[in-house]
Amino acid sequence: MGTYYVTKESQEIAGCRLIRYGIGCRWRETLGLSHNRQAVEWLVERCNTLELDPIHLEDVVQDFLWEQGEPMRTIAG
Repeated sequence: MGTYYVTKESQEIAGCRLIRYGIGCRWRETLGLSHNRQAVEWLVERCNTLELDPIHLEDVVQDFLWEQGEPMRTIAG
């Protein structure tokens, strides 16, 4: 099983710095899930506590996005 962690990406648009957080493990990263670091930290904690197999990460991320109000977002490996 993988150990999950929070990823962080920063982007500057029209003079404003935007920060988005994602989830990663040894095998993959899914960047830019949310501006809410606490929500992503919760997701990472749940994945680690439940010892989520990375093969299921995409499904878990889709569920997370649905709950965050972004159901149409696609996941890029």
